[in-house]
Amino acid sequence: MKLRKFLTLTFALAISFTSVTAKNKEITMNQAVMQVYNKLLQQDSKDYQTYFYRANEYYKHNLYSQALEDINSAISYTPESNKDLLLQEYSLRANIYVILNKSEDALSDITKAYALSPNDYVTCYQKANIELETENYPQAIQSFKKLQRLNPRSTEALVGLARIAVKQSNIGLANDYINQAVEFDKTNSNIYVKRASVRKDINNNSGAVEDLLIAIGLDNNNSTAYKKLNEIANSDYNAVIAGISNVISQVPDKGMYYYIRAYIAMDHYHYVSALADYKFILKQNFYNYDGIYRSIAVCYLNLGKYEDALQEIDHAVAMTDSNTKSYQVKAQILLALGKNGEALSILENLIDKNYQNDEVYTLKGITLMNEGKYIDASSAFGEASIHTPSNPLPYLLRAYTLEKYLSSPESAQKFYTRALNADTDSMSIYSLRCFALYKTGEKEKADEWVSNILSGNDNDGSVNYYAACYYALTGNTEKALQCVQTSLSKGFGSYYLWNDYSVGDVNVAPLRQNPQFSQLLQKYASLFSE
Repeated sequence: MKLRKFLTLTFALAISFTSVTAKNKEITMNQAVMQVYNKLLQQDSKDYQTYFYRANEYYKHNLYSQALEDINSAISYTPESNKDLLLQEYSLRANIYVILNKSEDALSDITKAYALSPNDYVTCYQKANIELETENYPQAIQSFKKLQRLNPRSTEALVGLARIAVKQSNIGLANDYINQAVEFDKTNSNIYVKRASVRKDINNNSGAVEDLLIAIGLDNNNSTAYKKLNEIANSDYNAVIAGISNVISQVPDKGMYYYIRAYIAMDHYHYVSALADYKFILKQNFYNYDGIYRSIAVCYLNLGKYEDALQEIDHAVAMTDSNTKSYQVKAQILLALGKNGEALSILENLIDKNYQNDEVYTLKGITLMNEGKYIDASSAFGEASIHTPSNPLPYLLRAYTLEKYLSSPESAQKFYTRALNADTDSMSIYSLRCFALYKTGEKEKADEWVSNILSGNDNDGSVNYYAACYYALTGNTEKALQCVQTSLSKGFGSYYLWNDYSVGDVNVAPLRQNPQFSQLLQKYASLFSE
């Protein structure tokens, strides 16, 4: 979501995050722990317990190949008599294999772990889930029912059985199982999240939204519920907004639900709706802090009301000393106003204060490019890539700068290739894979990729927006305009992106002189008007 967050400056810019200092402390601590493990293994290369502990450390930090290497060593050196440790080792390796999509290996390991302790609840649960994921449904049913024998009120067993029933198209049985699970644990917010997942799988999005809102009502810190609510909005935005609006009609004095509706709307490019809710929150004095004004500024930015955006972000800046996020948004607004010098000053000040991320360096690169400082712009995009190698946008912008302004087509090709190889979801529109494919001479593959993406079920208009950018770049005006129509019809309401954003190749600038494009924007003008 790095690209989406940069281009739209949505909810993620309005919430808090771990400070740089805290992150540095965590890195220092992890390095110290790893140094101890390394020293112990230098002293005894067959120290299976240290291999196991280090494998866990690697696993915890998503370093799965290193974790697998260590757990293999641990298992090879662990005595057969140490069954308790072998149980943990096989379980850990099974989890690693699951993540690495080696399902048969995972099943083999968890079966070994289960044989060591067939009445261990956690191992039995892990075995049941792996069997479910490998579509070994008869065995998975037996394992989940074993969980029920170990614990007659096992909600994990009921959820698992419900998931299998969904896979087998037995919707009635699935509902029976999942409803029973909720009855067993009514006050636990997570059980409603699980029922929401089952309901979503059977295309009951309204029911899923209802459950997620119940989960949030029980625990407003349930981050999984917020995440899943937003995910449903990708494919069924109207169901999510209708569900939240229904709750608001029942409890109109709960600011939290207005806030949820606002950030869902903003994250799906419905800025007019989001702005109305944020203003209502302030009017009713539900919340009043810098993040609200920052969100309002983001809405005004995307609605093309740049002076209003500047006024609101200045208000946010003045409300707290911890205003680095607001200054980042202010730099984006100043860029939209063409005030490159002021934007650059803010960005360099943020970097000097150690507020450094790929978005700040990308904004700096764009500012320098606007100023004609192309070598410095290329360097800034390079810094952005160092901070977040998985974000394709800085690679594309650096390649664009090298190709168009620095007469370095060979160097540009290297960065287009890096954009292709960025460690991001290649089937997400935000990987921008079509642009990199096209620029590396693979237009046929790029066309096929876009076609596949368009056949998906994303419903917030963003897919068609980026497809319009791609078709505009490649000269397919007819398809580009079709995508513009679809994107607008789905509420993609960023005036800024439709009319003013022109950096690099990922934009609709080639369409802006087309009368049909102007007519479409006029037809959907309500998307940009309060």
